[in-house]
Amino acid sequence: MSINSIKNKLKQTSIKDTTWIEKAKFRKENKDLLDISFAIAAKKQAPNTNKIRLSLDNNTVTNNK
Repeated sequence: MSINSIKNKLKQTSIKDTTWIEKAKFRKENKDLLDISFAIAAKKQAPNTNKIRLSLDNNTVTNNK
């Protein structure tokens, strides 16, 4: 088999996965919400070890040690 026939066979039989594009778009569109959600989860996970301040006014997360 030549390289071109192998390439063509791969193109015909491979399954295109576009789920990663959809997930990336979701993360981009919901970045602020995901940041806030992460901060809340991190605060619940370790409330005494890392003091995480969540500011809902300007959607920032700061880690105060």
